[in-house]
Order: sequence, then structure tokens, then C-alpha cells
Amino acid sequence: MKSHTTVGILGGGQLGLLLARSIINLGGKVLFYEPDSAAPACLHFRSINEQYNDVASMTEFINAVDVITYEFENVDATTLRSLKPKTPVYPSLDVLTVTQDRIAEKTFLQDNGLPHAKFQSYKNLDELKNKHDSLTYPCILKTARGGYDGHGQFFVEDKATLESLLKALEQKYSKETCFIAEEVVDIAIELSCITAVTIDGDSVAFPVMENRHREHILDTTLVPARISPEIEARIRKIALDAASMLKVTGLLTTEFFLSNDDEIFINEFAPRPHNSGHVTMKSCTMSQFDALARVLLKQPLSEIGPASSDSYCMMNLLGDIWLMQNKNNERSHLNLAPLPEHESVTDIVLYGKELARARRKMGHFITRSPKPAKALELALDFREALKKVRN
Repeated sequence: MKSHTTVGILGGGQLGLLLARSIINLGGKVLFYEPDSAAPACLHFRSINEQYNDVASMTEFINAVDVITYEFENVDATTLRSLKPKTPVYPSLDVLTVTQDRIAEKTFLQDNGLPHAKFQSYKNLDELKNKHDSLTYPCILKTARGGYDGHGQFFVEDKATLESLLKALEQKYSKETCFIAEEVVDIAIELSCITAVTIDGDSVAFPVMENRHREHILDTTLVPARISPEIEARIRKIALDAASMLKVTGLLTTEFFLSNDDEIFINEFAPRPHNSGHVTMKSCTMSQFDALARVLLKQPLSEIGPASSDSYCMMNLLGDIWLMQNKNNERSHLNLAPLPEHESVTDIVLYGKELARARRKMGHFITRSPKPAKALELALDFREALKKVRN
């Protein structure tokens, strides 16, 4: 590694902020490309604050860094692709192309024999309107691109529901919008597994994480997941196989559904640090951010295991809590007065976002306990205590 390798990061949110800290710890430098100068990472690190389609600024960014990565897969990489940079991008733009589009992603799973829910794709709104008779109900209708935290997803119970929904879709989306309809899986538990792959192809898998969502937003992550060792081993293998098939260098988060019959389905990929992976900062011998920093700086990976025999629960802190504390004052700080009474909280990270909005991820914390159910209970208790504080 050169003494001061500079990593270019597309996107300046909290995932990029935490990754940057790991890169700095390994002697690297960072440069962000982020349109919003008030984004969390831009408040602490050098950044270029222009639109992603600004050719001159993107060229400046490419020429200033030794390697490029991205902190979210919905970044507009059209201009970056058109410039055909000699600077390596990890994971590659080919990986990004697959994971940015749900149809391409599900087709990849199908073509490679990886477990997935049945799906049907529609290249535009007119095709959805004219060819939806073959749908099996209930199903989940999703836009092919751009959705996250439940955006662009619609539960369709029956044909009447779809016909009503179509009218709303015509008002909200352009006629060129592509859609995918997926069968509804009988989900027992939602899981994720993060893998890291070096430039030389060495790979490691993190312990499988158990996730719970509220209103389509990740609420809690438990490690270890409450699954059998056999299921854990199968999921880790599938995650490593998927990363190999995608030819990933860097991180790949694979989200899974486990059915009540112990059938495994891949839900989707995220070729970057993941919200569920925040828990690795305390629960594992290496965090997801440290693993990616090692890959980007050409440092070797080591096997990743649990930091202890305890259970860890990561819980997201949404802007709703800021608003509860401060009577809808969206610019106020979070009051952490209950913290001394909650000794199980081993880590708390606030992202420094200026505006607190409902459903906006503003921070997270981690609790630790010998049992997973207790770690979850303690996390819920701390969040409830925060809600009751008034400034």
C-alpha cells in the first residue's frame, strides 16, 4: 500500500462517514463526492459537492483518488460509467448495474441457480396494465429501480387491489417505469449476511444477522441470529457463492428470507456497508467498515468471528424520537439523559444530520446481554426511555 492511498467515496451519508473513519485508521485518505454539502460525511472530510452528472467535477474526483467505492447502490453512476475511469471501482460498475435494478438482480439469481422467490417483470406501465392477468395473488409489486426502506413497494392482495393501484401508479410514475411482481414468501425470520472479498479473491463471511423491520425500515439487528447452526452454515455458503458469482471485490450484503419450512430465499443484494452491519462494530472481531477499508487499501483480511459469547442488538434511532423529545423542533439535539441508567448500551452513534424527520435514520445504538431476547428487551427499554425525555 502506498503511504497515503486516497479512497474516493460516492455518497456522503452515515455509511460513508463510518467507512471513512476505518480508512483513516489504516493510514488512508478519503475524498467524498456528494451533492449535499450538509451530508454527515461532508461535515468531517474533504468532499466535492456537485451533481453526479457534472462531467468536470466527476473527472476531478476520479483523477484525485486511487480507488473508488460507493456507500449506497442508488447512486447515479451514468457519468462515471461514461468517463470509463482507469481508477478501479470496487465493487465494480458491473456489480452496481445488477444490484441497482431488481429485474436484473432477480434474473441474475435465476440464471445462477440461487434461491429466490418467483417473479414476473414488466418493462413499462403499459405492459403491466395489459399483461397482469398472469399474476398470482397475493404478490409484492415493486419498481425495478430506486426503491429503499419500502419506497416503490406495494402489497397487492388481489386483482381488484391491483386495478385500483394501477390508477395511482399512473399518477406517480412515468410510463417508462419498469416493475417486478414477486410472490409472497411465508417469512419466519429475516436475515442478512455480509461477505468481504479482496482483490486477490480471498473472502470471509460475517456471522448471520437477524433483522426486524417496522414499516419497511430496519428496526433491530440481533447477533447471533436465532437460527440453527445448519441454517447458519447454509446461509454463509450461499452468501459467499453469490459474491463469487457476481465477481465482487469489496463488500456484498445478501438479505435473506427464511420460511416457516426452513426454505431459504435471497431477497436482494447491497454491494456496500449495510445498516444491519452496524452491529458488527461491537459484536464481531472486525467491523464491516474495517473489512471494506482493508480491501480498498489492499490489506489482508482475517477470519471474522464473534467478539464474545454474548448477544448484541443494534437498534436504529429515527427522527421520530428527536421530534418527540423536542415537540416537533426538527433542528434540536437528542437528549441522552437516560443513558447512565442503561448500562447494557455499549455503543451509541449519532450521524450529525441537521434535520430530524419522521422515519429518517439519525443514529443507532447497540446493547449487549448473555441472551438475545434480553439484548432486544434492553434495546426497546432504552428507546422508550429516550421517547419520554422532554427538553
